[in-house]
Amino acid sequence: GGPAAQAGLKKYDVIFKVDKKTINNYDELQEILKSKRVGDKILLEIIREQKPLLVTLSLAEKPSN
Repeated sequence: GGPAAQAGLKKYDVIFKVDKKTINNYDELQEILKSKRVGDKILLEIIREQKPLLVTLSLAEKPSN
């Protein structure tokens, strides 16, 4: 129900680029996301079931649970 799910991301999707910057590991992804603000839109390039997809995501507050 969070922003990722609302944008259409699914379990096992592999994020390999954020705003056209290649992501090599989870730490790189976290650093990019930390530099963004709530409400910013980001472009994700993902692999789902061996197919590349583009997903636009609007960042929201992290759920408190």
